[in-house]
Amino acid sequence: MRINKKFHIIVAGISLVSCLPNLGVDESALKFDSLVWSSADKIDGTREMMLGSLYDSILLKGADKDSVVYYLGAADSTYGNQDWYLVSVSHDPCYLIINYESGVLIDAEKECW
Repeated sequence: MRINKKFHIIVAGISLVSCLPNLGVDESALKFDSLVWSSADKIDGTREMMLGSLYDSILLKGADKDSVVYYLGAADSTYGNQDWYLVSVSHDPCYLIINYESGVLIDAEKECW
């Protein structure tokens, strides 16, 4: 009995896809660029793909709020000592939430609802 070559290709393809990790947004896919961040469509996830690079560069504990705003621009929303930046709405709205204490960054994380 001879097995068709297409069958082998299909089985190999299915095996490969089943081994792939979750295909969610890769937060380290794009290097942070202030100009791209400020002009990015907040819906398409470009900002979300920059978060990994952003955490490693701009959003360091101890950074002052003026420096963060210089790179990210004005927050989409501000609640008390928190600045909220919309990073995507691919499924649910996701925000980068930056917490400050006395004008100094103490924490930054992504939250989705």
